[in-house]
Amino acid sequence: MFSVLLYLFFWADLNWQFYTKIEMKLGVFLLLTLLFVKVNNGFSQSYFYTECDSYLLDDFFKVNTDIEKETYRVFSENAFVYCGPSTDAEQLGSLRFNTKVTATALIKRTKVDSFITYSGQFKRYTKYTVNIKWLKIKYNHKEAFILYSDLADYYNLKHKFLLGQGGENQDYPKVIKAIKGNRNSHSVADSYGFSEMHGSAIEVIKNNGLQNSGTLICYETYRESCPGATKFELIVLKNSHFYPLLTSYSTGEVGTFDTEEVYLPILHKDGVVKLTPISHFYLRYNSSIQLDSSYTGFNYPKNIGVPLENLIVKTHSYTELILDKNGEPIMDKNDNFKVTVITESPTYYAWNGDKLRLIGAEDYISQIDSLTYLIQVNDSANNVLKNQIDSLKNSTEIEAVSTEIKPNKKPNYFLYFGLVLGGFFIGFILFKKRYSTKNP
Repeated sequence: MFSVLLYLFFWADLNWQFYTKIEMKLGVFLLLTLLFVKVNNGFSQSYFYTECDSYLLDDFFKVNTDIEKETYRVFSENAFVYCGPSTDAEQLGSLRFNTKVTATALIKRTKVDSFITYSGQFKRYTKYTVNIKWLKIKYNHKEAFILYSDLADYYNLKHKFLLGQGGENQDYPKVIKAIKGNRNSHSVADSYGFSEMHGSAIEVIKNNGLQNSGTLICYETYRESCPGATKFELIVLKNSHFYPLLTSYSTGEVGTFDTEEVYLPILHKDGVVKLTPISHFYLRYNSSIQLDSSYTGFNYPKNIGVPLENLIVKTHSYTELILDKNGEPIMDKNDNFKVTVITESPTYYAWNGDKLRLIGAEDYISQIDSLTYLIQVNDSANNVLKNQIDSLKNSTEIEAVSTEIKPNKKPNYFLYFGLVLGGFFIGFILFKKRYSTKNP
């Protein structure tokens, strides 16, 4: 490099007749500066070294050693471990489900790719980026790397379950797995899939007042863009198996909404179990309502026939747009839609320790209570039907039973009159036929 520069200087002196020496030397100086910057940048490039390869550190390959979380659990059934942060690197082995790993660095790799779309004779390339995260760990006393997607996003060893990504071949983007046996077991007892929007959170419901429910788990997923939305899913983990309870979904924007709410029996600080909405726990914000005597909760319907500790209530309210004569939505002075708020009758469910049974809506239950009252005012001949009503009350089969209820039954005189009239008519026909036979 330096010999090239000296040659340029001498060439400038020998060819001064074409250019002035100042112009020639200024050009050489600029060339020297450009070459120096280029060479200096080449020497200043940094690399990330592994035992089997090296990777250029740039905007597509970043390493963070100041990680928030160091201890992880393997979520995949069989997670491969590599010599470098690449699936093309040498495989060093694998780790089983629920294996504890300690990370020392987080590597973020960005891959730019494209796909082709056609519009008539024109071909268009659309670029997109894929972000892949790796963790640097220790494997058999050596440096190794594992895909971040093979690790659990959340784990709870006390209640023995892990939450992680469903993977490309799964029906759900998020999956929860129950640990079979002791908390350090590497076997999966059961699994359950969740949907996911922009983000998610999961938590074991503390102060659970639902009787014989084991571990009550609430999963929340949410959409942060308009229209905003939140979905809660309740499941029970009991005897290493998952039992789905209920889901609720809420969305809305510009004065319109469609909201479902689920109320659970929760033990408050005053020692009283109250029907409490799960949406008030705000899992993503890691906060909850004050479980004290100031919160009244959903009023317990005493006529429901189900103990408070076994009852779950679901409500639904929504808005309908108010339209003008042309069928167009009407706006108020604040440019919000004018709406009518509709609140449906609450729906009740009973948990028996193994499954959730639908009781019915409140207005439907009121109708059943009315049927029961009609039975009570009748004589003892209807006791059998009354017992059937009591055993099937709040079930969907009540409609079939209610058709058999006929209190204060009266004779059907129209039927008797029809039979007599029909008899006279038949007798007249026979008499006429016989008379005509005797008198041809």
